[in-house]
Amino acid sequence: MEDETRLSEAQESGPVLECPICYMAYDNVFKTPLLLPCSHTFCVECLCRMCVFINRLQTFHCPLCRTAIQVPERGLTSFPPNMDIVGHFPRWMQNLQEIHMEDSKLHWTKSNFFTGNQDRENYSTVITVQLLHIPERPPQNPADIITIRYSNLNRRSRMCRNVYFTFSLTLFIFIVVFSSIFFPVYLY
Repeated sequence: MEDETRLSEAQESGPVLECPICYMAYDNVFKTPLLLPCSHTFCVECLCRMCVFINRLQTFHCPLCRTAIQVPERGLTSFPPNMDIVGHFPRWMQNLQEIHMEDSKLHWTKSNFFTGNQDRENYSTVITVQLLHIPERPPQNPADIITIRYSNLNRRSRMCRNVYFTFSLTLFIFIVVFSSIFFPVYLY
């Protein structure tokens, strides 16, 4: 009964404003809520990460209901945004930004207006999100490798461990000898 009331309260409170994959709040750039044909909503970044190896016009499965969904011809970023969720954004965030996917990267071109000069130069900044973790190349030159020397602190901690071990061993031997000598005497 409690579960049913919680479910009905959640449905009455409106749409969920976070992606069910990454649990991040939706926004108007890389976390734009996209509506799939099965009526489930996920952020652009999660959908693109999930489908980074899928070509256009291939299918993928919805992570919630497992419905087969075809990737649009113009790519994953061409799914329509969920306007129910976008309507809950602050007014300044309701202007959705255009994002495109290239290989394993998401790109957003952010327009800025620089007003330092009188002629107001217009320039853009491209912000990129890597969808795959690409490990850095290890150093090839041995001179680039940093050696770590143990400090006196590590020597002291090893010494303390040795003292603790010696004390524990001595205590154990004492208990064994004491019990082997006095236990038989106690029984008689």
